[in-house]
Amino acid sequence: MRSSASFPELTIGTEGAPLASGLNREAGLGERVDALASTRDRRCVVSGPVPAANSSEALEQRAEQSAGAGEWTRAAREYLDAAAAARRESGGKGLEAREFELRLRAVEAQLRGVDFAAAWRIQAALLTDADIQLPSSETRARLAATWRRARFLLRQELAGEDSRGPHDIAQSQRQALLWSAARLWAPVDPNLADVLRTRHLQAVMARGNDSERCRALACEVAMQARVGLPFERSVKKLLARCDELAAFSGEASDAAWRDLAVATREFAGGRLRSCVEACSSAIAGFARLGELGEAEGARATALRGFARAWLGELDELATELEGQLREATQRRDTLAELEALAGQGMIAWLARGEGPQQLRRAKALLGEPPAHAAGTWPGRGYRRPHYRQLVAAVHVALYAGDPATAWAELLAHWRGLEAAFYPAMRTIGLELHWARARAALALAEQFDRDASLTRARLHAASEAAGAWDRAQLLADVRERLEGLRRDPSCLAPAIACLIEAGLRNLEGGARPAGQAEVRRLLDQAVRSFSAVDMQLHRSCARLALGELLGGVEGSQLEAQAEAWLAARGVAQPRRLAASQAPGFALA
Repeated sequence: MRSSASFPELTIGTEGAPLASGLNREAGLGERVDALASTRDRRCVVSGPVPAANSSEALEQRAEQSAGAGEWTRAAREYLDAAAAARRESGGKGLEAREFELRLRAVEAQLRGVDFAAAWRIQAALLTDADIQLPSSETRARLAATWRRARFLLRQELAGEDSRGPHDIAQSQRQALLWSAARLWAPVDPNLADVLRTRHLQAVMARGNDSERCRALACEVAMQARVGLPFERSVKKLLARCDELAAFSGEASDAAWRDLAVATREFAGGRLRSCVEACSSAIAGFARLGELGEAEGARATALRGFARAWLGELDELATELEGQLREATQRRDTLAELEALAGQGMIAWLARGEGPQQLRRAKALLGEPPAHAAGTWPGRGYRRPHYRQLVAAVHVALYAGDPATAWAELLAHWRGLEAAFYPAMRTIGLELHWARARAALALAEQFDRDASLTRARLHAASEAAGAWDRAQLLADVRERLEGLRRDPSCLAPAIACLIEAGLRNLEGGARPAGQAEVRRLLDQAVRSFSAVDMQLHRSCARLALGELLGGVEGSQLEAQAEAWLAARGVAQPRRLAASQAPGFALA
């Protein structure tokens, strides 16, 4: 890394104390940027004489005050003013460390205020100044990242991991920028973050220290795990190397990064219980780092929330989400608020009867996703918060008995999702295909009740939705079902059984042979959900089976399922079950 002689020691602190160790004299540039990129909600105190009004120090203090008040646009502007002042103070000799750090903090401010376009304009200018060029579309970005990933893996096989090449100051600065920018954009645009990370990976494996390598490998493990089968062998190899580096360094941050990589691998494989355990370990590790670990701690918390929703740990999840939302609101951190309001966590809000209002709040904060258009990435790419809002909206609409709205939302987002490769990702793709199948089944069920009214609702929802009829919807379910059957996740068989049972029930379940097959599929779904510990969906399938069986046995199954849901604080068990297991007239 660049020597400390090249970077004057910064004496900025919180309440007069020095910042975390990433900013001390011995820290490298990457650690300095990590520390500053995670800074928020603190008073900036500069030791020594009071700075001049237009100095970079004074302007930075104003930016910190604006950020602490949640005035993100103003904070970003003031950080940029401070960066310009820092450039003047350095004599304008290229991109110096202080200017670099302040511009990154401007990017972070705009991201926290969810002005993604403004954040990208600042980020793009910074990358350009560092002579870092990016592809012009998500497809090209994915191809470039895949090519670099394959090249990296091949070189690891041929040459090993411990060769160190020469590097210069500019190279170190670009390396730090790639890493810091990837961290900032990971919660917003995983494809952009991946392009930046793959460029950083090769450099840091050749020239970085053990901790830098551990972090880079942890990120690579996470991405390869989400891609799936082509990388299973390399995931095991890289995770073993990550373990070695974390054990050798003994640093809490390295162990936490390793745990986050393990959590992502378990999540991608559908092993939800072990995902929760690894996430909890990572969260505890990042918490010990204070502000330096907040961003990664939030990522682990979001992953754990998804897993808990599918495990049916609704009480624990609701309590956790309430705390996250309260803290984010106090900080006026819009991006963090959206994390607490959207995604699979919406199941917990629905269980408490608060789903619709929380979705309205999320939509007011985020707005509509940009229409997908070729060549606009990454300035107008499909963002992760839009995907999470979609998942929440589908849950709410199906819970409300409004599948037309759910279907219209899915159609509006689908092209952007595909452009961003979300349906191809492990577990996330499973989630999206399952959501689409549930919405289509619920709509087909409404067609059976009142075809004219359902058709009118579809036309009212959107022009695209209005073009669909019952036969097309069921054909779409069959297409999703084929994909679910091919999915290697251990969760897929249970989900496929539940979807197929709903499909068979709507296609001809009234006939004796059809009823027997539907009962068989529901019984298999109950057993399969039990095997993967998805207790919420096991109860939903059990309720559907009881409804189908009728009589004393059916009543007992229904009572058992409703009791489990009520014990988890579900306000309206049958409505929640109907949203997860459509096709059986549960609500």
